[in-house]
Amino acid sequence: IERDCTIHIVTDLLEYSKNAVSNHKTAKTKDARFTNVKNNLIIKRKNLITDDIDKIIVIDDVVTTGASLIIATEKLKQAGAKEIIRFAFAQTVSL
Repeated sequence: IERDCTIHIVTDLLEYSKNAVSNHKTAKTKDARFTNVKNNLIIKRKNLITDDIDKIIVIDDVVTTGASLIIATEKLKQAGAKEIIRFAFAQTVSL
């Protein structure tokens, strides 16, 4: 089965507001990280979330609490995204 597949790489679909604090330096607790992301992560290019887009892949470098990927998914769904795939290159490990 052959299927058309067009991939667009959009590096600035999401961004943090100027009020965001560094989750690695300032927001240390899980609750603080989620609050920081929820209050400061914005969809910069909502116009790109259209009915003809089947999937959006969100890539994060390192997952600590998952706040960035979880909140990004919530906000993208609210903006009309049909399916969001989350991916990270690494996950922190607590011993």
